[in-house]
This record gives sequence, C-alpha cells and structure tokens, in this order.
Amino acid sequence: MAQDTTGPLADNETPADARKTKEGPSRCGSTRKERTFPTVTLTKPRGDVLFLLILPLVALALFESMARGGFPAFLDWIRRKPLFFLQNLGFFFGIFWILALMRDDRARLVTSLSMLLLLCTLGLVSFYKIRYRFEPILLSDIWLLNEVPHAMGQLDLKIDWRQAARAVGLCSASILLSLVFVRGRRQKRSFLWPTLGLALICAFVPACSFDRITQGGNTDLADCAYHGGTLFTMVAAERQRQSIATFSYEETEVDRALQRVQQSVETEAKAQAAAAESPNVIVILAESFMDQQHLGMYLDFTRPLMPFYNELIQTCATGEIYVPKQGGGTSETEFEVLTGLQSCYSVNPYSIGIPPLHSLAAVFREKGYHSSAIHWFQGIFYNRYKNLYLLGFDEFYTTDTTRREFAKTGMFVSDSEHYRAVLDKLTDTQGKDFVFCITMQNHGTYEYDDFTLTYGADRPFTNNLSQEADRVFRNYCYLLGRSDEALRELIEELERFAEPTVVVFFGDHIPPFGIEVYEEIGMPTEGDAGHLTPYFIWSNRGKFEDQPPMKAWQLGAHVLSLTGVSDDPFLLYIEKLRREGINTDADYDLLSHDALFGKQRAYALAGIKPESPHWQIGGKMELIGFDTFPVDGTVYVLPRLADPTQNFRLAVNGQSLNDWHVLDTQEPFTLQCVMTSPEGKQLNHSQSITFSSTQELLDGSRRLDPPALELEQVPFHVEKEEGDFLLAVSDQSYQALASCLTLDGKRQQWQFPYGFAKSGQYYVARELEPIRVFISKESFEGYAPDPSGLAAYFREHQAMLWIFQ
Repeated sequence: MAQDTTGPLADNETPADARKTKEGPSRCGSTRKERTFPTVTLTKPRGDVLFLLILPLVALALFESMARGGFPAFLDWIRRKPLFFLQNLGFFFGIFWILALMRDDRARLVTSLSMLLLLCTLGLVSFYKIRYRFEPILLSDIWLLNEVPHAMGQLDLKIDWRQAARAVGLCSASILLSLVFVRGRRQKRSFLWPTLGLALICAFVPACSFDRITQGGNTDLADCAYHGGTLFTMVAAERQRQSIATFSYEETEVDRALQRVQQSVETEAKAQAAAAESPNVIVILAESFMDQQHLGMYLDFTRPLMPFYNELIQTCATGEIYVPKQGGGTSETEFEVLTGLQSCYSVNPYSIGIPPLHSLAAVFREKGYHSSAIHWFQGIFYNRYKNLYLLGFDEFYTTDTTRREFAKTGMFVSDSEHYRAVLDKLTDTQGKDFVFCITMQNHGTYEYDDFTLTYGADRPFTNNLSQEADRVFRNYCYLLGRSDEALRELIEELERFAEPTVVVFFGDHIPPFGIEVYEEIGMPTEGDAGHLTPYFIWSNRGKFEDQPPMKAWQLGAHVLSLTGVSDDPFLLYIEKLRREGINTDADYDLLSHDALFGKQRAYALAGIKPESPHWQIGGKMELIGFDTFPVDGTVYVLPRLADPTQNFRLAVNGQSLNDWHVLDTQEPFTLQCVMTSPEGKQLNHSQSITFSSTQELLDGSRRLDPPALELEQVPFHVEKEEGDFLLAVSDQSYQALASCLTLDGKRQQWQFPYGFAKSGQYYVARELEPIRVFISKESFEGYAPDPSGLAAYFREHQAMLWIFQ
C-alpha cells in the first residue's frame, strides 16, 4: 500500500498544481494551507493480495480462535487436521472472493471487516455454547434467537466479557479507521474471482459430511467441531437435517406401512384394551440429573448424597436412557419421550415448529385421563405454550400463570414445590390423571453462588480440585440432597394414595458442569458417555421388571405398555421394536416422516386429532364475583376467581388495565380477567360480565375494607427533581395486587416508574419495592426537600394509600 496525501492527479496536473488546490485565500488576500488527513489508497497488486489472500486467512483464524478459546488451539488444529483446515479456508476464500463484485475498494474493505466482526461474535457464541451445552453454534440456532435475552437474564453464565470487548473493539476500530483513512478506488468489476469463489463454496458444501469424521455413525457435534472445524460442523449438521427431512413417499406407502404395523401389534393392542384398572401416571423430567452411582466413579464421596433415591431404585424398574443432547437441549429429550419420535428428524423441533402430534398426553386424554403439564419457570422457552397444545395437553402451568410465591433452592424453584403441585393436581381433578412435570431446581450453571455460605452445605468428597470445580460439585451435591428430600416426600405421599399411581423419573441430559470441569475429574463426555442419564419407574402397586438401556424416544411407549393404556399402533410398534432390540426400521421412519413433515395420512386413517378441545394455559379461568372500593368518582375492582392463585389483569371493555379501576359511569361496560405473559401476550381469559352502570357493579359486589397507610408515617426521601415534578421514594418496601393513592381526597394515577412521568402519579409494585410518588413542584413550594419536608407535605395534603390484596 502506498501513502498519498494529495490524492490522484488530474490529467495534465502537476504536483505543484495539486498543492495549490489545497490552498485558499486568507482574509488578507494571501493564501493559507488547509489541514488534511493522510489517506491510503489500495493499489494493485497489494489491494488484491489483501482482499484475496490475507483477509480470508485472518477471518478463519479469528473465527476458529474464538470458537476454540485461543490462537494456540487454532494452530494445534492446523497441525492435527491440515486437510480440514484447508477445506474450511477454501470456503472463506470463496466468501471473500465473491466480494470482488464490489467496485469501490473502501466499501469492499469495510464489508470485509464487518464480516470479521460478525465472525468474532459467532466464534465466541460457539465457544460458550460448547462450554455449557457441549455443541457448537448451528445454523438451526436461528430459531432460538428469541430466547437468548431471557436465557441471559435467567442463567448465570461465566463469560469473559473483556475478551469479547477486545475482539469486537478491534474489528470496530478497523472499520472506523477504514472509513476515515482509506480512499475508495473504483475499478472495473471482475467476474473471475467471484466465479472461482462461488465454485469453492459449491465444492465445500457437499464435502461437509459427518462420515468423514465419525467413521462409525456417532455425530457428537462438539467432537466434530474439534476435528473438522466449526463451519464444517455447522454445514454438515444442516445437511444431515435436510437429508432426514427430505423424504419423498406416496400415500399408498403410508397405508401399507400402517397396515403392517397394525398387524404386527394386533395381539398387544387387544391385551391393552382388556387391561385392568389403569393407574395415574406422573412423568418427571428431572433437570440435569446425574445420580451418585455415576458421579462416584470420578469423585470420592464421604457419605451418600441421595440415600432415599438409592433405596428407592432397589424397589422399582431402573436403568439408563440415551438422550439426544449433552448439557442442554431439554426440549429434545422431552419431545422424544412424549411423542416416540426422534428429534434428529427435526433439529430443535420445539423451536422450529411442530404440527399436531399424537403424544402421551393425547393418548391418555383419549382414554379419559386429564393431561396436564407443570413447569415452574417461564413458558416462553421452547415455545411450550404452543407446542404442548399441539401435543394434546389439557392444561399447562408456569410461573407466568400463577401469583403463588415459590420457595427456591439456588436460582430456581425447588423440586419440592414442583412435586407439591403434582400432588395437588391428583387430588383436585376427577378421574385419572396424566401429569408431566418439568423440574428446574438443578438447572446449571453452578458457580453462581457458594452454597456453603448460603445454605451451610458441606463438602462430601475428598478430591483435590480447582476452586471452580470444587464449588461446582459442592453446589451440585447440595442440590441432589434437596432433590432426594423432595422425592421422599412425593413417594411417601403416593404410597398412602388410594388410587394406583405410576411415577416415571428420568434425567433430561448430563449436567452442564462445563467442559473444563468434566476434563478435570476425568469424566468422559464424548460418544455415548455424554448421552446416558438414569431413569426409574415406580408404582404404588408393585415392582416392574428392569429393562436394558433404551433410547429416550422409546421410554414413553414403554410406559404406555406397562400401564396398559395405549392401543395406538405406532407407539405399540415402538415398544415391539425396543423389545426386539431394533433401533432402525423402515416402517417406523416412514410413519415418523408422515407425522412430522407429510400430510399425516396415518392420523387421518386412524381418525386421530391430537389437540385437546379443553386446552387452558394456567387452568380454567372462572369469574365468581367482585370486591369493590369506591373513591373520588372511581370504583376499584378486585375480581374473585374460582382459582384464587391464578395470575391475571383486569380488562374493562376488552382493554387490560394496570390500575384496576372503573370510572363512575351510567353507561354499560364489561369486566373480564385476562392472563398475560411477561411480554404482554394474552394466554387465557375468563368469561365477560356486563354491567349497566357502576352502581349495578357496587350493588352486586362485596365492599372492600383495605388497610389505609398514612404516608406521613412512612419515611421518604427525594430521589430526583425533573421538569415540573420531584420524585419521592419510600425508605421501606411494600407490595400490592392493586392500590389507590389520594392527595386531598383526589385519586392519583398509578404509573410504571419508567417512561413518561409527570406530577400526580405514583407507583406501588406487586413485588416488594419502594413506593414512588411524583409530586408537583408548584404544590411542594415552601416545603424542604428532605424527609421532614415530605412528611409535612403528606400530612397537610392528607396523603392516603390503600393497599388491595
């Protein structure tokens, strides 16, 4: 690159002439010299070397260094797998050569550097995804983007933000410097390099196959990324998904396959139909569960972690299941257990989207069971609000649907709270129940707290570990102890339960300890070792026989067979294949593809409609009355629901309100309760009730007598002054389902503390938070902006706060 401070010369222009063009007349008629920035012009052949050779190599080095945790790991990959390095490099050459279509060199350079910034970001994402989820970034992850903000807010991920800032800062600074100092050189567009680049990309994609790495069918994604490269694995995984999903067939083939399947399980179907009394069935997906038997192979324990669990598995069927993902991917194990379908047919099926599918929930419901799901966490994850409806559940309960306060163990709601909800469901419903419970207590990561300080947890192992690994295992062992106590409470209650009941308990994936922690204790995660989790099947009427290890997609069908519930040919066929030790079958594949990607011909022939007509998020919402409180031409309304624990907002004439009130009116209006997600999406609603006037509402309701809080008795301080108001904030915290604040008998407007604020507003939260009151500066004139001045102001203006619970 050659430095040029004057720019290119025009025709017949001398350097002296060029310098004169940079000069202008001064006020005295003389000339003065303007200051200019030095610029760089990318000249041939140096510019071509930069674009065509250097930048592609730098891009691959940055991407893989970020994804592997450092530049030395990148160099080690080149040494170990030079052919895979060259293949990945060829793709990067192709991408950057296509940019030769751009005529302006500066625009081309800025675009190239922007790509480096994107690659740095993707590499970092892949590094931490492998660290906590044991798989690299995938193209299908785009379907999970909407969950990233929620996950980042809920999970404690140990991220080196300085490393991320350095990489992003370097690329951003390069882009900025290019915009300022690099002079664009327009040149004739060349099609040679873009054509070669496109050819390289076209050659790269078909060459991305797991068969080149695994040589045995094992598609451990983290291992493939380690050997073949991150980009190689991204493309290979998408090609595999597309090849599985692309399955052409004729409807007559489905007819024949279904007929063969029905004939092969005809005897079993008749036996199921004639089965004795069917039990309640509780299926527990135990988040990140690993038992002491497996942990004890790598840690030296000084005591039993789960004494009740250890005794329990001696009295029931137990074994291991093969789950599809490591350290994460709960929804894929959940999908397989519930449907009998393999998640590999559709990467992240819950996130990409599923059609209505005949699942355990639908099968049990068709047999007269009430099918419900409980998950004390946000239901937005994995799009469960839609997917569990498509799987045939009647109800789904989450923390979004209830106003209950839950006890937590660590960051998440305890197992005990989950199991209590399961027992409540068994006693609250008529008839038999199928309850699917997704726990959260043991969710990783595990460095977010020191349970020794928080809970007095001990150190039940003698291994000499690093500080990080030591905390991880102390915390996890404590969580297992709490899981054991909760499991004891559940089983002891069910032993006394009058109805026959079966409990199916399984781990969804190995815990996300982090790859470095696993390596430190020598626990393998490659191959089958990282995909096996324990399960047991218990009954309060006797013991089932132990079974050999099975796949997660086989577990649900096995449970149906044990309980004598299912006469569904497809699920019976899965159980038949399992008993015969067959893991691949043409008829199974055909019927699976017909259900997931086809026209669901088999469902039509069998008259199957999986969705429940009684689907309710959070259960049925039934309004049974109102409590009211009139003040200053307004009626505050507290609805009464049949289920008092349900979360809701009051809607007046279809409009949801944050402040539960109705202005005095002689016109008709309707009241309704609506349940919404944290994002404001409506999940459920009650029936609407219409009143001819607010007087009719008052006449037909119970009168509230809420506690009144005199604000002069509450310590306040001035937090800020802004515009025409000052903000007074209480030193103590309060909470209220709804509230009413009056000054001089006049109602103040309830308003969130963020956004546009003005005098005459206040805020009291549903959770414990300080009270906020926005006071007019004009009305506050003459008072001192301190606690005593505020107390005097509230006293003289008769400030009263009514709290509705």
